[in-house]
Amino acid sequence: MQHLTDTARKVQGAEVIFTFLESLTQDMRDISTDYKLSGPFFQTLPTPGAAEFLVELTPECDDIRIPKTSCSVFLSTNIDYVLRNLGMEQLVIIGQLTDQCVESAVRDAADLGYLVTVPQDACVAKSEDEHKKGLHGMRGFANIVSTEDVISDLLAIRSSMPVNDDTVASKIATSGTLSAVMKKSEAKTAANTEEHLSIESSFFPATTRWEPPPLESSGAVQALYHALSAAGVKYIRMCALDISNATRCKAVPLQRLMQQQKSVHLDNVVSIAEVSIGGIPTYADVPVPDSNLSAARVLPLHADLSSLRVPPHSPTSACVFGSLHDQVTGNVSPLCCRSFLRRVMKFAQNKYNLAFHVGAELEFCLYRDGKTTHGNFDGDDSAQQSRITPVDESLFAYSTILDEQEHFISEVDEQLRQINIEIELLHAESASGQLELVLPYRRDVLRIADDVVYAKETIQSVAKKHGMRALFLPKIKSDQAGNGLHVHISFRDLRPNTSDANKSNAFHDGCNITYRGKGFMEGILEHLPALLSLTIPSVNSFRRVGPGCWTGHTASWATEDKEAPLRVCLSNNEHEHGNSVPTLAPTNVEFKLLDATANIYLALGAVLLCGLDGIERNLTLRPELSKSSVSAPLPTTFAESIECLKNDSFLLSFMGEELSTAYLAVKVAEERHFSTKTLQEEVLFDYVKS
Repeated sequence: MQHLTDTARKVQGAEVIFTFLESLTQDMRDISTDYKLSGPFFQTLPTPGAAEFLVELTPECDDIRIPKTSCSVFLSTNIDYVLRNLGMEQLVIIGQLTDQCVESAVRDAADLGYLVTVPQDACVAKSEDEHKKGLHGMRGFANIVSTEDVISDLLAIRSSMPVNDDTVASKIATSGTLSAVMKKSEAKTAANTEEHLSIESSFFPATTRWEPPPLESSGAVQALYHALSAAGVKYIRMCALDISNATRCKAVPLQRLMQQQKSVHLDNVVSIAEVSIGGIPTYADVPVPDSNLSAARVLPLHADLSSLRVPPHSPTSACVFGSLHDQVTGNVSPLCCRSFLRRVMKFAQNKYNLAFHVGAELEFCLYRDGKTTHGNFDGDDSAQQSRITPVDESLFAYSTILDEQEHFISEVDEQLRQINIEIELLHAESASGQLELVLPYRRDVLRIADDVVYAKETIQSVAKKHGMRALFLPKIKSDQAGNGLHVHISFRDLRPNTSDANKSNAFHDGCNITYRGKGFMEGILEHLPALLSLTIPSVNSFRRVGPGCWTGHTASWATEDKEAPLRVCLSNNEHEHGNSVPTLAPTNVEFKLLDATANIYLALGAVLLCGLDGIERNLTLRPELSKSSVSAPLPTTFAESIECLKNDSFLLSFMGEELSTAYLAVKVAEERHFSTKTLQEEVLFDYVKS
């Protein structure tokens, strides 16, 4: 700890901030309720001005000192205000206790948009097990490194800075929290110690860095509400996607918000039962016991206004997604899949200086809205039961469906444009009544995931208006191709000294896949058996996978081969980046084993995370798929993929115990339920729900 603070003070622009336990009143009436109930140790905090520091870790004259009265420094002090005034965006948090004050600071800082690093050997707990527990709880919220790594980075920044130049792009702030709240005889142990190193804006270029929503004034709050009201909006729907891909939402009357003058961030306006987010299967509104989730706990939703849309099919309601939080601690809930994706993006940026580009392809089938009684879906007239029929029997790239459904297509396009979602391409696919809708690349990965959710809901709504049902079920007819949700992925290099080409696309070097691109692909392939339980997470999903199904069925990759699960796409014009490439270049990789039964935030986050693991381990990409090559087979059933996830310690550790336990419990229950169903029963179930 001493080495870190001493080094940071020598770096131009550094700020050392100590936060420590100390009451604001002599009788300690202001300390948190938790501390008041935690016994005599916490009931006798130092009174104003009485906190003591270890000699080796004593604040210097110009260090900032912020007393706190609860475990979380962000909840009981104005440290966020101070850090933003200082222009700080990256925090390195150290101190003790690892599993208490440090972990609380890390989670809150990450939720507030800071990029967090934790030197694990500069944090302490009461036992090794508690130290490891704290570090485990911070994974995904922070970059866990060593003190040596941080010192090396600080010295590198120091050596690159001109002397006495206040305009230098990288400004470092070291903020630390040291509390001597123990008895004098215990003064050699600092309790509840945290330290924060903050690196200012241009160390991570502003054009590529994720930015937290701005803090608007109360005037802006009212302006937002009045603008929505003038547009005819009467309700704001607070939305979250549960782990089984169902949108859970509650609507709040806009007039009530205007009268109460709620925060523009709409924090804590509504809560959703924890078990509804992580413990309910798709087939029944009944909690799965093994999820370990309780109906007594709720998760307040903090809105992300960048996701706010007013969908034309529900013009009196504005919809907004956000993050789910623990009701007691205020920390982001491990069950929040949207926050999981956000943490992966920040992890890639913070540790690897990478930012992703992602595009998506949605496939769905249009069926007539009505039923007849002429047998099942595969032509077996012996079963006299309900039958639904596709709108046509056209094949891939036929114009039939484009001609006959022109009004539907036109309205989908118009409604998506009204919520700022652009269609790049639309064409008939090979199954009956099947369309593919392509969403263009976005640099904002969270935004493309939001777009997928909004687009699916819009398509289904417009289809009903036109007397049809839009089915996104992966497999509808056993003798036809199924519906996928393919994603195209590339990444750019955020390092300040990188070439212009890598700033645009670091997946290739002009002609070949880069070493990081190869490592990224191999990381996905190595984890693919477990990934499938997150990306094609249903019994029906595995009906879509197999030889000749346009999905791939082995852990393999190929160039422009639509039968490989990882398809390297070539282009002679990187139109998504606005640059021309003189020869065919491998511009992105398509991940094909993803469908609309998956929670897009969790699935996409997991795919990107596995790719980063390949980069971290510098994995060598396996040979390309060929007619003579033999590739490792993938799980052929959902049950097999679930078992693979149970054995993938990397994915489970990043998901965390609470999310992984709930997810596995729900998916095991769904597998047991649907493994007894026929394809026809699955389709009827989906048809009714759509």
